[in-house]
Amino acid sequence: MSAAFSETCASLRLGGSAARLDGGINVRDPAGRLDTSQAASAENVWFDAGALRRRPGFAAAGALGTGGTVDTLYQDGSDRLLIQSDSHLYAYSLASGTLTDFYTLQIPDGMSQAPRGSFLPYNDGCVYFINGVEYIRWDGTTTEPVQPCAPKYRVYDGNNISESTELERHAANLLTKYVTIEYRVNQSTAVGQLYLPPEVRSDIEVVSVLHNGVPITDYHTYSTYVSLGANYSARAAVFQVVAELKPLFLPDTRGITSCIHAADYGPEGRVFLCGNGTNLVFGSAPFDPTYFPADCVRAFGPGEALTGFGKLYGTLAVFRPHSVAAVEFTADSFELRTINPVIGCDCPGTIRTLGNRLVWANSYAGVHMLVSTSRENERNVQNLSRNIDPLLLSESDADLTAAQSFDFGGRYWLNAGSHVYVWDYENRPYTPSGGAEACAWYYFTGIRASYFFSYGSCLCFIDRESDAIRRFEDRGDDAGVPFPARWRTGALDCGLPGYHKHLDAVRLTLLRDTASRFSVSCRCDELEENLPVLCPELVSVTASETGLAATVSRPLRRRSVTSFSLEFACTGTDAGLALADVEIGFRRGLRIVRY
Repeated sequence: MSAAFSETCASLRLGGSAARLDGGINVRDPAGRLDTSQAASAENVWFDAGALRRRPGFAAAGALGTGGTVDTLYQDGSDRLLIQSDSHLYAYSLASGTLTDFYTLQIPDGMSQAPRGSFLPYNDGCVYFINGVEYIRWDGTTTEPVQPCAPKYRVYDGNNISESTELERHAANLLTKYVTIEYRVNQSTAVGQLYLPPEVRSDIEVVSVLHNGVPITDYHTYSTYVSLGANYSARAAVFQVVAELKPLFLPDTRGITSCIHAADYGPEGRVFLCGNGTNLVFGSAPFDPTYFPADCVRAFGPGEALTGFGKLYGTLAVFRPHSVAAVEFTADSFELRTINPVIGCDCPGTIRTLGNRLVWANSYAGVHMLVSTSRENERNVQNLSRNIDPLLLSESDADLTAAQSFDFGGRYWLNAGSHVYVWDYENRPYTPSGGAEACAWYYFTGIRASYFFSYGSCLCFIDRESDAIRRFEDRGDDAGVPFPARWRTGALDCGLPGYHKHLDAVRLTLLRDTASRFSVSCRCDELEENLPVLCPELVSVTASETGLAATVSRPLRRRSVTSFSLEFACTGTDAGLALADVEIGFRRGLRIVRY
């Protein structure tokens, strides 16, 4: 520290390198067991660009103009936001600030607004939206409900099935509960009745009959055939029987439009749907988001309903609250394989792919990562949030299940209520050797984000209680209101447990690419005492382009301690923090012996 120190003086280096202050917050372990890079408590502070800093503040950046809160948001490209708000679907241009109301959703009986749904941009150039009530398609100009054709269940070249040849066969479309049985007849005699296929005679209810596209109104349905009520010409004629499939044939006729989660995946461009309160996954036919064959339904275990999807390279993960499965493609279909039967996701808005890992949160065990999809790896799901779980899991269940996440700047942002938990996975990635203990998490308060999105190099969010847009900036206030920032180390004993230390000074290395103005407190925790030891003044340096760093020293007034912690805090709009290194000067005293 200084030549003025005696031979018995020593120093504790908390920094040493910029990487020694990047450990994030750890509220799980006792203060005396923390790594010196970690904080025992922290608020609105993170490690950024080589220094411990105050988090960026946010500025008001206008409003969407919907007049309500945002229920669903999808960033379609870099400029356009697709929004569900108060039973309307909007497209918002970030460049021009233009809001386009392109569809009004149906409101079910007994509800005040349409339920929340999912946007699905598909490779046909259209955007699909499904919310448990409607399944619609938007081509950027016009919007219409998806019009699924009633597929041909069987096609015959005659009206008497026993004497006819089957030409085609298609599975039923689960997007509609109707099928069409088509008869192509070319005979000299007229036709007065159409025989039904034996395997569906008891499982369908005829709703209409057509002759060459013209409805027949006087038909009657019997157990084995449909009487047309008159004789119709059979010269090059096409008869069609449109029938509604009964629940016995389709166990869940409402399955598709009742889903609220959608994903497109696989080499054949299939669409997958879930989230209708059941454990069923519905897959579309290849390259067709409107045709869901009855033989492309899979159940994921008994009991729990499905909660969402996650994508990871060759894996489409399907989540339940307490388990996760993978979609495996076969020659012409797909199967589900359980990859973890214990840990799942009940917070579908938190699912994100970070690089080559799938990350999500749940309300009972924190944040997790899928590290492997192999059958042999029994520990394929790893916890990431051990250090912050006491904070995170104290959030209300309602805030957790409605939580949203975002991937920006090498960090995983997780918002629950008015709190944001940030994992810096670029500086402190998950590794098997370090585990969750090494993951650097930061805790931000005062941010009520319903959804995050990026615009250029800026991170923005939508206010949870309005449609206001907020933009993060390098500033010390949130829309003009200062927010507190503090970082408190764990209990430090200078590597001399049981010895008295006489603290003398603290030396701080501050980066000078930004102004710094903050207070330093030294809290001495010995016996029953917990007395703050204040530096005599705020530490302050101004930004300068001529120097990379400035080192300042402050005396400490408290002496004779066995352990202590440092706390850095800044308030006010002019306060900042850019702390790269900390060093404590002390003199060794006598060892404490207790009997």
